[in-house]
Amino acid sequence: MPYPGILPDHPLYFLKAGRDKLAEYAIRDNLQKAKAHLLLSDKRAGMAMMLIKKGKNDLAITTFSKGEKYALKISPLLKRSKQQGVTYTDEMVDTLKKSNLKHRELLESLLKQMPQGRSEELKLVLDLNTQVKNQLNSL
Repeated sequence: MPYPGILPDHPLYFLKAGRDKLAEYAIRDNLQKAKAHLLLSDKRAGMAMMLIKKGKNDLAITTFSKGEKYALKISPLLKRSKQQGVTYTDEMVDTLKKSNLKHRELLESLLKQMPQGRSEELKLVLDLNTQVKNQLNSL
């Protein structure tokens, strides 16, 4: 997982989030945007793991959920790219599947670490992860 940098509990995190949004809008190439979404998704997963260690369970679940939502945007970008005549590589799809699998492993480990009442929220994030997996399998 890439180093996530400052975490959502940092007072200046809003600057990082704003920068990420600007970068997302500035990238026009669908393949590059897909790669950027993968990076943001992986960073969010790493942030969530760090937040759990700090005992910030709510923020960790929200952060992981946002990461999976970034991952959900990747498959449509790749399909749109292919329609425009720019194909993605099998290596890229393999990287995406490995990332999805790693996210699932992290989510399952979080399920074991979470207090009992929190597992339902995490299962919703697992559902997002399953949706990502299904999208990647259809590529």
